[in-house]
Amino acid sequence: FQGEFQGLELAVKDTKRFAKEPGGWAYFSFGHKKPPYAETAKAFPTDKCNACHQAAAAEDFVFSQFYPVIRSAKPQ
Repeated sequence: FQGEFQGLELAVKDTKRFAKEPGGWAYFSFGHKKPPYAETAKAFPTDKCNACHQAAAAEDFVFSQFYPVIRSAKPQ
């Protein structure tokens, strides 16, 4: 849910680089703290992130239902 910054995480969809991952997604964390964040991060193992995204994400492994900015950017 949107709120104050508490860390930096990324979900990257690249069906070529992450062809073996569900939906072509890989998940990264640069730290669960205030900045400064790590400069690099390794992808989490699939079972650490993807299970929740597959079960609860609105579409394409993305929790867009919780983010008004993402919902508003979606083509109608």
